Amino acid sequence: MGPGPPGASTAGGARSGRDVNSERLRLGCFVPQGWRGEFPESLQPGARWEAAVGVARRAEHAGYGAVWVYDHLQSLAEDPPSPVFDPLLMLSTVAWATSRIPCTTRPDWRSSWPVST
Repeated sequence: MGPGPPGASTAGGARSGRDVNSERLRLGCFVPQGWRGEFPESLQPGARWEAAVGVARRAEHAGYGAVWVYDHLQSLAEDPPSPVFDPLLMLSTVAWATSRIPCTTRPDWRSSWPVST
């Protein structure tokens, strides 16, 4: 066997199969929702919301492949409790605030809720 992926021709002719370099790796990122302590305590809820939406806008501008939010509400045991953003409201706002980037719930073994593609 020669070098290269299975199905690759080393004789200078046309390659059969899929070109290994035909697809680029596309990264995604999570939009902060507050339940993991992502925001400084001094940041007010409105400013936290703007910061979260700003993450999605910057990810789109940087060429990321997707943005995700966690699909459930979970709050840290704090007194007073920290604001946690609802996933469906966050997805809706991110879809409204961006124009090209897909936004969905976290990609894992559960079904995701795609909002925009």
